[in-house]
Amino acid sequence: MNPERIFGKMGHLQRLLDRFLSCRPTGLAKNERMILVALYAIIKESFKLYADVCEVLAVLLDKFFDMEYQDCVKAFDAYASAAKQIDELVSFYNWCKDIGVARSSEYPEVQRITSKLLETLEEFVRDRAKAMKSPERKEETKPTPQEEEPVPDMNEIKALPPPEDYNPPPPPEPEPPKPAIQETGDLLDLRDEGVTADDQGNKFALALFAGPVANNGNGSWEAFHRMENQR
Repeated sequence: MNPERIFGKMGHLQRLLDRFLSCRPTGLAKNERMILVALYAIIKESFKLYADVCEVLAVLLDKFFDMEYQDCVKAFDAYASAAKQIDELVSFYNWCKDIGVARSSEYPEVQRITSKLLETLEEFVRDRAKAMKSPERKEETKPTPQEEEPVPDMNEIKALPPPEDYNPPPPPEPEPPKPAIQETGDLLDLRDEGVTADDQGNKFALALFAGPVANNGNGSWEAFHRMENQR
């Protein structure tokens, strides 16, 4: 049901209940028999009125915690005013029972609206009011830009000084020079391509039969003369 329709119906029932409560006689009218007879019919109608009020109050309580703030305020005001009216209704019914207007068994069992319920509803309304005044704002967290790491300039990098107790390693010893390997030529130069087989044979025979080389003192070599003298 639309909240506006509920509030409209509740307001109409509360106005009727106010008119009924204003019918309570005062002063000398309390003892007038004619007034008491007329009051009986009104009392019987109030039973149905009270049942309708309880039904609308139950609907309001069921929807109360899901209503908007303005509707919650209206519902709380309806409950607060209905609590006072029901207190007056209980007192009116008790007086009617005492003077004998209708039988006691005909009266409904009136349920009062407790102060604890009113405090709960009021606290809820206050919380909704605070939420309206200071709504929670969810700030969008902006992603922080990642700073790029600076590339070090090799020209600006300075070498750190060596520590005080630093001893440089000894320089490596130079490697000894490797002896040059001299290639020995072939005794007979057999690899010469321009030499014929006959020339190679002559060289070979000369090498076999050549004697020891002797020095004659004047710088010339004489191989065969010294051998002949010894003979």
